[in-house]
Amino acid sequence: PRNTNIKNLKVLEFGSGFGGRGIDLIKKYNIKTYYGLDISFSHCQKAKFFANKIGYGDLCNFLT
Repeated sequence: PRNTNIKNLKVLEFGSGFGGRGIDLIKKYNIKTYYGLDISFSHCQKAKFFANKIGYGDLCNFLT
């Protein structure tokens, strides 16, 4: 699953990279690029299943 979920994983890494504030920054400022990838709420939602497997699921819960 790593190949198909790498973009989602990057979104989650962004979310945790600012001390857990990354997702708030995405929501507030509508940040669209990180490592050259598109970021959106739907992107975060698609990541939720994979995220839960690696322990990052809570970062996206309120966006889904």
